[in-house]
Amino acid sequence: MLVLLLALQVGAARVTPAASASDTAERAIRARVDSAIRSFQTVWRDAWAETRGQVQRYAGYDNPFEERMRYLALHCHWIETNARLKRHVITGTIPSHGTCPIWYPVDGPKIRDERHGIDGALTFTRRWRVRSLRRPLRSLLDSAATALPGDARIAAQRVRFAVDDDDVDGAVHAAAACDSNDGYCAMLRGLVLHRAGRTVAADSAFRHALTLTPEAERCAWSDVTVLLEPELRQRYLSGTCAERAAFESWFWWLSDPLWSEPGNERRAEQFARKVMVTVLAPLLADERQHWAPEEGGEAVAESLLRYGWPTQFYWAGFVVDDGHDTWLLRRAVVDTAQPYVVREYSRDRLHTVPTTKALASPFDAAASDWTLNGLVSDEDWWPREHFGRDAGMIQQLREGQLGMLRRWATTNLAWATELDSAMRLRSGRDSVRAALYDARGPEATRLVGWFGARSGRPLVVSGSVSPGPTLLGVELPGDARRTAARTRFGVTVVPSLRELGRELAISQPLLIAAPDVAAGPLTAEAAVPRMLGSTTITRAQRLGIYWEAYGFAVTDTVDIRLTLSREGKPGIFERVTTGFGLWGEEGGRADVRWTEPPGGARVITQMEGNVPVQMRSVSLDLRRQRGGRYKLEVSMKTPTGTAVTGARLITLR
Repeated sequence: MLVLLLALQVGAARVTPAASASDTAERAIRARVDSAIRSFQTVWRDAWAETRGQVQRYAGYDNPFEERMRYLALHCHWIETNARLKRHVITGTIPSHGTCPIWYPVDGPKIRDERHGIDGALTFTRRWRVRSLRRPLRSLLDSAATALPGDARIAAQRVRFAVDDDDVDGAVHAAAACDSNDGYCAMLRGLVLHRAGRTVAADSAFRHALTLTPEAERCAWSDVTVLLEPELRQRYLSGTCAERAAFESWFWWLSDPLWSEPGNERRAEQFARKVMVTVLAPLLADERQHWAPEEGGEAVAESLLRYGWPTQFYWAGFVVDDGHDTWLLRRAVVDTAQPYVVREYSRDRLHTVPTTKALASPFDAAASDWTLNGLVSDEDWWPREHFGRDAGMIQQLREGQLGMLRRWATTNLAWATELDSAMRLRSGRDSVRAALYDARGPEATRLVGWFGARSGRPLVVSGSVSPGPTLLGVELPGDARRTAARTRFGVTVVPSLRELGRELAISQPLLIAAPDVAAGPLTAEAAVPRMLGSTTITRAQRLGIYWEAYGFAVTDTVDIRLTLSREGKPGIFERVTTGFGLWGEEGGRADVRWTEPPGGARVITQMEGNVPVQMRSVSLDLRRQRGGRYKLEVSMKTPTGTAVTGARLITLR
């Protein structure tokens, strides 16, 4: 597989200024800087190796299954057919130096996440010693930057070692001093903002940097190949830069973790990864990673671009490394690449890129086309990409109930769900705020409104939406204490009454909390807030049904039929009762039929434009029904007309 990453090519091109290469003094400064960096990297790697030996000796962690997984991942270049790790394997043009990133053991010892700083991999004493040795290196880089003010490579290393030192101010100063106006310095500034936690500013900086780069480089920086499933990669790569840019706009729109937050956190994360690759790669090796293609650099780069910086680099020690070298040399592999490590990631990661199907046809996407996170017990879950989110996890909202009620110029859309999966870290009395989005494209994502709910009660969102295909989004923002939640799914909003014309129609029935029979029929304004958050119903509860009919005149006599039929189970003779005492007939399905004369008391009629809207609600007793999947149908007709029908699938348990 060709994985010579374009971001790596950009980095190599931007950090080697050919204009001053012939100057002996300048070359000497660069050579001195490179030598100092390599010497420091050796010191850091030795401190890390000592730490790993100490940690593994005293951790007391003994899980044979996890150790077996680590062993297989460490030697992944010859276990590509291993069923469990098959999706983990990343190889470049040198398969013997593949990499197999895996999850850090859930029950493993608590460790510092290297994503927040690589010195977290060191013990306190070694961290203090390494930082004391990093200071003179940074001073040398500062001096080199003064001597070579236009050198982007030196600027990049100043940023890198300031970030490694957790020195945000130093990183900001180094990035600001980079005065090249070709876009790379702007990319470095975006990286610093991202590491400082200023995601919105970082996303803006990266997008601004793209405007400063030539088209070919802009195309390379924007490339999303490594995040795509194999079946989509070739089609994407075959497009022109303009065609790919159009796809990327939709890709990031669909992959944005939360539309309710400004900027695009996932896009900023990806650009930060790319810039970091260009910072690390030019010297062909850093503390624990080899960047030369013949030593597995392509696989290393793709691994970091797909998953970001690991929680930790697992290393089995010098003895295993020597055995690894021996195995490779016996198979005529010319280059070895100690240390051999496994990139391990904590399970609190998010996967926001949707399926290939959703990318191709977002308005037909189901909520299941996004799998934000896998269960801890799901050991096989390993997505194409994932990222760690400092702002906390995002849960997937449960599949709910959708309804559409036509009005004159628009359609009122309502959706309800149970909140139990979204209430992690919230008390039983907590309230939530949810946003409803009508999203028809990257530049056409409209906030319909904000809605409140409380734990233990369904969340109901509703609003006027224009007819046609759209992607609905419902989001509950979170914070450091409360988990965010969301769902997205495509729908085709039914035509408004103005578009319907004189045609008769009926809405899909809404499942609602059963109204008091004596209270009479409900209006839409009263019924929608009573919507149930699921189409799975407990048989012990009474079920309310609300529906609307369009185009029937107030002078019409109307025949109404309510049918409950068991899906895939013909011949089951069961009865259903309504709140007004009618019994279903004994037969292959349960029916309730009645005729309403003009001016009946069980209907509320309102005019929308010149179209009458009839609103009805009934209550069903389901206690004698068997569990299973049913089709609930409501049909209406005049004595001489053709019936119009609305239906919904429900599950009784």
